[in-house]
Amino acid sequence: MGNYGRLGHYHGVSMSKPSMIDLFRKKRVVVKDIKVGGRHTFAITDKHELYAWGFGYYYQLGTSSQEDCLEPTKINLTKKVASASCGYFHSALILENQINETNSD
Repeated sequence: MGNYGRLGHYHGVSMSKPSMIDLFRKKRVVVKDIKVGGRHTFAITDKHELYAWGFGYYYQLGTSSQEDCLEPTKINLTKKVASASCGYFHSALILENQINETNSD
């Protein structure tokens, strides 16, 4: 299922097999971990940065907007991401030395 852009391929079309996300390949971003929620996705990079995409109505992407993101969007954080969790309506992050929720509407 690709609706809401949750596959990260700039469109909402479903795909039958896995494929590399162009943005990561073009920017040479190394993804170390993927977290998948009900309709959104997080990627944590080797530099402990966070990218988010998919359904954003409940602010669960951490972009300060309810807009859906059809492609991975780098989330500006003041600390490095240690871990993340995605639910259906929320997301949570563990940052260096603190816990921060991106949303729990």
